[in-house]
Amino acid sequence: MVTTIKPSEDPMGVAPVIKLDVPDAKLGWPAPKAKLKRPKGGIKRKVKAKVTKAAKSVKSFIIDRRKWFRGKGGEDSQLLKTNGKMCCVGIYGKALGVPRKYLFDIATVTSSDFAAREGDVPVKLPWPKWTVPPTDSNVAYPQQVIDMLYAVNDYRITGFNSTDIKDQWGDKLKSEADREKWIAKLFKRKGVKVKFTN
Repeated sequence: MVTTIKPSEDPMGVAPVIKLDVPDAKLGWPAPKAKLKRPKGGIKRKVKAKVTKAAKSVKSFIIDRRKWFRGKGGEDSQLLKTNGKMCCVGIYGKALGVPRKYLFDIATVTSSDFAAREGDVPVKLPWPKWTVPPTDSNVAYPQQVIDMLYAVNDYRITGFNSTDIKDQWGDKLKSEADREKWIAKLFKRKGVKVKFTN
């Protein structure tokens, strides 16, 4: 079949009459009056969550004491602060491959996970399930390891702590060595080994 483009079909009205001796199928155009077939099962539009490139799991990671933000209370702690320091969970997130923007100026994994799901294309972060505690306020859950990590990381060895945190950790956290021991112990419960360096 020969295709002819007429000036009347040109929106600008400047095209000359052109005859092409090429079959329409070779040009990728449908043949006249051809019926377009739908794919089997119809057209399905899926929006898949973008998965960040990261290791499937992290069995061990290093906490550099120089970059570790700790012992200043929960109200001032973040996964990644503006000064570049991170709480122990933020350092773990970095080891997992969580992008910086989902750590920066964010206090908890739950907030990080929520921020990643907010956009037009949701992002699935590599946080393990145990780091995102259940949020149903009508159900009583045992204290989660992630909550204990926040508490131990932020506990003030000297200075004010809230009563419930002081009651739970006051006799266990007398020094920075105690803090490190408990953080290592809590991560170990989830199969993750922590090493501390200067």
